[in-house]
Amino acid sequence: MSAATDGRACVAEATASAKLLYTVLCHEGPRTQSALVDETGLNRETIQRAISKLVDCGVVTESRDPTDARRKRYRPVDSHC
Repeated sequence: MSAATDGRACVAEATASAKLLYTVLCHEGPRTQSALVDETGLNRETIQRAISKLVDCGVVTESRDPTDARRKRYRPVDSHC
C-alpha cells in the first residue's frame, strides 16, 4: 500500500471534524487555525484535535505563518488530496 493510500485510509477512519478540515484544506489551500474556525464554525479545541490527527496521518503539514510567527498554517500534502 502506498503512503497516499495509507493517508486516505487514515482520514477515512478519522472524526467528521477531521474529514471536514481535510476537505477544506484540499479545496481551499493552506489556512491558519483562525481561518478554519471562521470557515467551518468548529471551535479551536476541535480544530486542534482534528489537525493533530491529520498531521499524524501524514496528510497535513504544520508550519509557522510567514506573516505572523505566533500563528500556525496548515497545508494539505498534495499527493493525498
